[in-house]
Amino acid sequence: MAYTRDLPGIFASQHHLIKKLKKEYGLRQRDWEILCACHQLSLSKFTFTTAKVEQYLLGSYYLPSIYESMNLLVTKGYLNILVPGKPFQPERYDLSFKGIQLVKMVCDEVRRISEEQQYKISGRYPARLW
Repeated sequence: MAYTRDLPGIFASQHHLIKKLKKEYGLRQRDWEILCACHQLSLSKFTFTTAKVEQYLLGSYYLPSIYESMNLLVTKGYLNILVPGKPFQPERYDLSFKGIQLVKMVCDEVRRISEEQQYKISGRYPARLW
């Protein structure tokens, strides 16, 4: 559990991870958020469209920005196009193994940084269930 007195530390760690994603993988914060939304949508084992991603993000980005990020994720190999787009039929995407591995790696890094921050604050590591 993060404490409110350590908000600068939390923001610094998030900024560090966003810079690492930009430097090593060429992903901006928007691309990362869209990749996370695609990961959540892919957990249902169904393909998804750009409109579903936009709906999942509750309109926080303009649709052209989402299209740009989705095309970038496809070119980098994090998304697969399962059904190519046609007039009046949108493209259907699926998350690739490379995209799943990137999301898991960054989530593990966030967990590790969070545990280190909790250790600095309380002097002990949080208990894990697994």
